[in-house]
Amino acid sequence: MNLWAAQGDADVLGTVVKPFKAANPDLVVKTTLIPNAEYYTKLQQRSRGRADRT
Repeated sequence: MNLWAAQGDADVLGTVVKPFKAANPDLVVKTTLIPNAEYYTKLQQRSRGRADRT
C-alpha cells in the first residue's frame, strides 16, 4: 500500500499507520511525505492521471 501525506501530517500519520500495520502484518505500507506546498497540486494531478507514479 502506498500512502501519500502532507509533510505536516507526519506526526499524526504515525499514530494511524502503526496500529494498522500491527493489525495487517502481511501488508507493506510505504509512506511518502510530500511538501505541504506541493501536496494538493499533486493530488489534483494524480486524480486526473497526469502525475508520475511515485
